Amino acid sequence: MAEGLIFVAVLTSPVWLGHLLIRPHLNPAIIRTLRKRGTREVKSRIAVWDPSRGASARLIGRAQASYWLDEHGRVQMLYRPHSGPERHLTGVLPPPPGRSSSIRYVVAAFVAAAVLGDVLGYEFASGDDTRRSTVGVMASMGGCVVAYLAMRLGLVAAQLRKGHHRAGQPE
Repeated sequence: MAEGLIFVAVLTSPVWLGHLLIRPHLNPAIIRTLRKRGTREVKSRIAVWDPSRGASARLIGRAQASYWLDEHGRVQMLYRPHSGPERHLTGVLPPPPGRSSSIRYVVAAFVAAAVLGDVLGYEFASGDDTRRSTVGVMASMGGCVVAYLAMRLGLVAAQLRKGHHRAGQPE
């Protein structure tokens, strides 16, 4: 049983690390910083916020972005992609974002699926402890796969609803 829980910790650690690394580049973190300081520099391998398309729009790809507020309170952005031309984008500063915990729920559901799979696999397997631990680890992996597929489907549905765009696509 202990081996299975160690495996669950190792298996789910990329999810926690990904959450910690991506979170500062999400739109709410950028908007909060702009409201406090007026400027923000972002280096991202995934996506950056596009202020010209609203609060939830992103430009996907490796890039550096500089955000600042002009004298009229509009967000100015200098977008420097890893490859391609530099662009200057402008948009309105959205209202302050609420404290969304949906990402925390997704991560918690992923970990819960892994732990539940391990515990159920171990408890319902027959044989010696080694066999039961092996079944628990396999059930844990199955729980992670199911949670991952559910998460991906949910994220794709959310992106389609909110209208995220890829960098370089015509408007």
